[in-house]
Amino acid sequence: QALRRTLFALENASMQPGFGQELLAKALRELPEKMRDIIVARYYYGFRFSKIGEMMGMTEANARVTHSRALTKLRELIGELL
Repeated sequence: QALRRTLFALENASMQPGFGQELLAKALRELPEKMRDIIVARYYYGFRFSKIGEMMGMTEANARVTHSRALTKLRELIGELL
């Protein structure tokens, strides 16, 4: 949800189709690998936090915390790229 709202806001602000996706892709490339993997697993593949934790060798709680920090970092990176 949070990622979709950010993408929607970016595309509406720029009035350029695909602008938000390009910006998001750039910001994702700048995230640390572990954070990027959790974002991709959650939003692209739709995995639950329990599965993400299992795949990445961490607890579900740790996966949730890392996901939250990744979203915060992603918002910061997008802000810097604007």
